[in-house]
Amino acid sequence: MNKTAIVLIILIIIFIIFCLMCSNKTTESFTPYLRQIYKPYIRSCKNYTNNSLENFKTKSYNFLKKKKLI
Repeated sequence: MNKTAIVLIILIIIFIIFCLMCSNKTTESFTPYLRQIYKPYIRSCKNYTNNSLENFKTKSYNFLKKKKLI
Protein backbone atom coordinates (compact mmCIF):
# COMPACT_ATOMS: atom_id res chain seq x y z
CA MET A 1 0.00 0.00 0.00
CA ASN A 2 1.17 3.47 -0.69
CA LYS A 3 1.46 6.23 1.90
CA THR A 4 -1.69 8.07 0.87
CA ALA A 5 -3.83 4.98 1.44
CA ILE A 6 -2.33 4.47 4.88
CA VAL A 7 -2.90 8.11 5.80
CA LEU A 8 -6.47 7.89 4.54
CA ILE A 9 -7.17 4.78 6.63
CA ILE A 10 -5.69 6.45 9.73
CA LEU A 11 -7.84 9.55 9.19
CA ILE A 12 -10.96 7.43 8.80
CA ILE A 13 -10.18 5.55 12.02
CA ILE A 14 -9.58 8.83 13.88
CA PHE A 15 -12.88 10.20 12.52
CA ILE A 16 -14.80 7.11 13.67
CA ILE A 17 -13.23 7.28 17.13
CA PHE A 18 -14.06 10.99 17.38
CA CYS A 19 -17.68 10.34 16.38
CA LEU A 20 -18.02 7.58 18.95
CA MET A 21 -16.57 9.79 21.67
CA CYS A 22 -18.93 12.67 20.85
CA SER A 23 -22.04 10.54 20.51
CA ASN A 24 -24.83 10.67 23.03
CA LYS A 25 -24.05 8.14 25.77
CA THR A 26 -27.27 8.53 27.74
CA THR A 27 -29.66 5.64 27.70
CA GLU A 28 -33.40 5.85 27.93
CA SER A 29 -34.63 3.84 30.87
CA PHE A 30 -38.27 3.83 29.78
CA THR A 31 -37.67 1.84 26.59
CA PRO A 32 -36.61 -1.78 26.01
CA TYR A 33 -32.91 -2.54 25.70
CA LEU A 34 -32.77 -2.64 21.89
CA ARG A 35 -34.51 0.71 21.60
CA GLN A 36 -32.07 2.23 24.10
CA ILE A 37 -29.33 1.56 21.60
CA TYR A 38 -30.78 2.90 18.36
CA LYS A 39 -33.39 5.44 19.45
CA PRO A 40 -31.02 8.38 20.18
CA TYR A 41 -29.37 7.98 16.78
CA ILE A 42 -32.72 7.99 14.99
CA ARG A 43 -33.79 11.06 16.93
CA SER A 44 -30.60 12.95 16.08
CA CYS A 45 -31.01 12.03 12.38
CA LYS A 46 -34.59 13.28 12.41
CA ASN A 47 -33.52 16.52 14.07
CA TYR A 48 -30.75 17.03 11.54
CA THR A 49 -33.04 16.44 8.55
CA ASN A 50 -35.76 18.67 9.97
CA ASN A 51 -33.28 21.47 10.62
CA SER A 52 -31.78 21.08 7.16
CA LEU A 53 -35.20 21.18 5.53
CA GLU A 54 -36.23 24.27 7.47
CA ASN A 55 -32.95 25.96 6.58
CA PHE A 56 -33.43 25.15 2.89
CA LYS A 57 -37.02 26.40 2.91
CA THR A 58 -36.02 29.65 4.59
CA LYS A 59 -33.13 30.29 2.21
CA SER A 60 -35.18 29.48 -0.88
CA TYR A 61 -38.05 31.69 0.31
CA ASN A 62 -35.67 34.58 0.95
CA PHE A 63 -34.02 34.09 -2.45
CA LEU A 64 -37.36 34.10 -4.26
CA LYS A 65 -38.47 37.10 -2.28
CA LYS A 66 -35.30 39.01 -3.26
CA LYS A 67 -35.91 38.18 -6.92
CA LYS A 68 -39.50 39.45 -6.47
CA LEU A 69 -41.07 36.18 -7.55
CA ILE A 70 -43.14 35.95 -4.39
